[in-house]
Amino acid sequence: HMVGGITNTGQLYTWGNDQHPSSMNTLFSSGVRSVYGSYYRGYAVLKNDGSVHLFGHTNYGGSAHANVLTALTSGITKILPTMFGFCALKGTEMWTWGSLFHYNSYDKYITYPITPVKNVKEMYSNYYTCTALLHDGTSFTVGAGKVYDDGHLSNPSKAPISRIVSTHGSSVAIHEDRTISIWGYYYQKAGDDTLIAQLSDVEHVFATLYAYAALTGSGNVIT
Repeated sequence: HMVGGITNTGQLYTWGNDQHPSSMNTLFSSGVRSVYGSYYRGYAVLKNDGSVHLFGHTNYGGSAHANVLTALTSGITKILPTMFGFCALKGTEMWTWGSLFHYNSYDKYITYPITPVKNVKEMYSNYYTCTALLHDGTSFTVGAGKVYDDGHLSNPSKAPISRIVSTHGSSVAIHEDRTISIWGYYYQKAGDDTLIAQLSDVEHVFATLYAYAALTGSGNVIT
């Protein structure tokens, strides 16, 4: 595994690798704003000029399709990691890259799309998915197959979404009418769907790795 550091002049130094320690290397001499790592050793370097540079494990975000690489040359303002890849915000577009385990076979991969989600207001991620909150108040999720609701488009008949929170594999949307909706992979208890459907007057939702808690306007906490 690798360790890195950014100096106050924007230099990026790294040392170590997947197999054994190594001497310190200078990857970038200047201009580095921040560095992000996927869980499985892919790295994305965001520079001050808005460009993104990739290195590390090629299956897990250390490289990308040519279409994505072209998009990453400028204008990137935000990057979020997943377990096996990344998403990046460029204007009103969300670009994704990396690999994801197939939902029913751990020796197969799903690759992220090579075209962006558009009309994006904000983006969120968890271990398995990237979700775009769109300007029309709906959301769109890119992720790891059907069990994680890959390509999930939120129900447009519900009130617009104001914000999204996530556990490791699922997401909850808080709507402007203070109801909530949930999608993705989560550890469900009997009656959870009924409880979620009946929740109203939700002010905040808090998430841990595997669970949620909702705070209502009356001061009740529901888990």
